[in-house]
Amino acid sequence: YGYDTIRPTYQIDPLPLSAEQTLALVLILTELTTNACKYAFPDHPDPVLAIRCQRDGQHFRLVVEDNGPGLGESDSRVGFGLRLINLQAQQL
Repeated sequence: YGYDTIRPTYQIDPLPLSAEQTLALVLILTELTTNACKYAFPDHPDPVLAIRCQRDGQHFRLVVEDNGPGLGESDSRVGFGLRLINLQAQQL
């Protein structure tokens, strides 16, 4: 997307994942990163993308945050990207 100034931060625990789980996780991360670049960062003076993946017993928690404006209350659109994220999360 041509951003030279995105400040990514990562905090990722080692996770034993199968190939199917890894693919689902990669698709989720790709879609969330794409959404941040398309909707959160245009005209943002200091874009930040934070990715945390932490193990919690037998489960793990994935948190992806950006410092964009967020979704407004009236923004009820659920596009293909969010549907893809939900499908992949269910598969995990």
